[in-house]
Amino acid sequence: MIAERFEIERLIASGGMGHVYRAVDRLSGDRVALKVLHGSAARRPVRFEREIQALAELRHPAIVRYVASGVTGTGAPFLVMEWLEGVTLSERLREGPLSIAEACALGSALAAALAVVHEHGFIHRDLKPSNIFLVGGAVSVVT
Repeated sequence: MIAERFEIERLIASGGMGHVYRAVDRLSGDRVALKVLHGSAARRPVRFEREIQALAELRHPAIVRYVASGVTGTGAPFLVMEWLEGVTLSERLREGPLSIAEACALGSALAAALAVVHEHGFIHRDLKPSNIFLVGGAVSVVT
């Protein structure tokens, strides 16, 4: 349990900065993605704080929705976002190339989301296929 609100269901992924869990928000009953920093990243959370600030300010259908953030009982910073079902663009591309129509739809959706990001003074420094999520696996529904 994190912040007496988010009940962890299972570990989804681990990386150099931290862990991502699927959890349940006990206030809303919704599933959420819970990102918790660990190790040296938890001791120097400046980049993570910028990510939290950006998500808290940005509203766009192609940008994952911010739910909450804070610090765990052990002092690790965390970020909670809406839970999305689907695949990354990397996973989708393993099945084969996108059609021209799919590539155009994807490019348009990404451009619209990045326009909102830039209008708010943020820059996405890690835009790559593994960080582009296709909700329901559809190229037209990007987050």
